[in-house]
Amino acid sequence: MLRLGGGRLARDALRLTSRSVAAAALHVGSARTSSLTGTRDSWTPCQRVISSAGRKLSSAARECGRDGEEALCEMAGALADSPELAKVLVARMDVAALREVTRAWATLQAEPAPPPQAWQLRRLALLAGLPMVGFGFMDNFIMLLAGDFIDATLCCTFSLSTMFAAGVGNIFSDVVGLAAAGPIELFLKRMGIGGHNLSLAHQQLWSVVTCKYAGSAVGMVLGCLVGMCPLLFPEKYRLWESRAKHEERNAGGAVSAG
Repeated sequence: MLRLGGGRLARDALRLTSRSVAAAALHVGSARTSSLTGTRDSWTPCQRVISSAGRKLSSAARECGRDGEEALCEMAGALADSPELAKVLVARMDVAALREVTRAWATLQAEPAPPPQAWQLRRLALLAGLPMVGFGFMDNFIMLLAGDFIDATLCCTFSLSTMFAAGVGNIFSDVVGLAAAGPIELFLKRMGIGGHNLSLAHQQLWSVVTCKYAGSAVGMVLGCLVGMCPLLFPEKYRLWESRAKHEERNAGGAVSAG
């Protein structure tokens, strides 16, 4: 989830590190809009050169901003997975770039963070809850199917309790749920759901933490409720006989033999 919410930090850091480029673009742009009076036909060749330079510099600044933001977002995701990459990155940066990044980060941390907005809290709860819907569904769905199959076969053969089948089924469901967590997060990224844009200082607030875990809890409950759908399957559509049928058939055979 930190990766989905790292866009604001990337944009702010990029804005601080490329302030000189943005200032130059704004300066030329202002010269183009305020200093150049009259219609375009009445501009002198010098004014037209300034206008063209302003457009090109503004476009270059925007393109640099997009590329830099994507690079910083990828860097944030990589550092979240492996913090040791920070040492390699610092070793490959020159002194001027390292100083600029350090200055930009210090300036960003010194800026007072505004209180989190309602849409940010809703987005955070959504991003925290959607993966838990998938995990809760897989947890209950696999547990019920695996537990029932183990109960009807292994437990019935070796006279084990139904609780043993439930425990083994829960192991299978947890493993499948964890394996599905990565694809679920990747699917959410491809859906284009924006990040919550909450800074690190925001994420330490009680209101933000509460919204995050409340969203996770709601998503888990919804997923678990939907995952109980195997209980709605009619008995005649079962893929294997239940333990009760096995015991009933065994009991009938014992009575016939007696």
